[in-house]
This record gives sequence, C-alpha cells and structure tokens, in this order.
Amino acid sequence: MTSNASVITSFGYRHEAGVPAGADLVVDLRHRLYNPPEDPKVKAAMVAATGLEPHVHAYVMDTDGAEEVIAEILAAMDTLRGRVGRPLRVAIGCQGGRHRSVVIASEVAAATGATVVHRDVTLPVIR
Repeated sequence: MTSNASVITSFGYRHEAGVPAGADLVVDLRHRLYNPPEDPKVKAAMVAATGLEPHVHAYVMDTDGAEEVIAEILAAMDTLRGRVGRPLRVAIGCQGGRHRSVVIASEVAAATGATVVHRDVTLPVIR
C-alpha cells in the first residue's frame, strides 16, 4: 500500500474524550484481543508500560487474533478509500488506549504509510 495521508488514531474508550470525532472507521479491540494488564503472568510488567515499548508490542502481536485484526482493518481501509475519496480517519480503541490500540494502530500505520496518533497513551492508567 502507498501513503495516502490517512490518520490512524489509537484511543481508550474509558477516557472522557471517547471515540475520536469524524472517524471513517472505528475498530473496537476490547473484545477482540486479550488485555495485557489482565494477564497475571505479565501484569506487573504491563500496567505502567505502553504499546510503544518493545515487550508490550511483542506481547500484543503474539496475542491470538492480532494478525487477523490487522488484515481486517487493512481490507476495510482499501474498501473505504475508494468510497470516501479522501484520506481516511481510522480510530482504533481499547479500554485505556495504552496497549492493544497503540500496537495495532502502529502496525496499520506502518503497513499503509499513514500518520499515527496515540491520543491517550500518556493518560493515567485506568484501573
């Protein structure tokens, strides 16, 4: 895929700002991928970490379904690109916007040449 000036935004559903306004495609990862901080084996290493860190990135990408979710998003973007006629705005959300959404948004942006914005990655951890 080539760059199309699309913007991929990761976000957390549980933050006050909610879903980014004007998104052409909204992807909810809360029930699609396992939440790293809920895994007792890695909880301590994940809670304060973000998807920008290599160990979190690797964990999310190793989660069952991660590659399939990315493929589905890329296919949806291909379909929408022809219909919308302008750069796409894609919002990818998880509970807090710090782990799953950050990793998947980064992967999609890398595959498409889009700009990635991690809106909530620096906000406090949601307990």
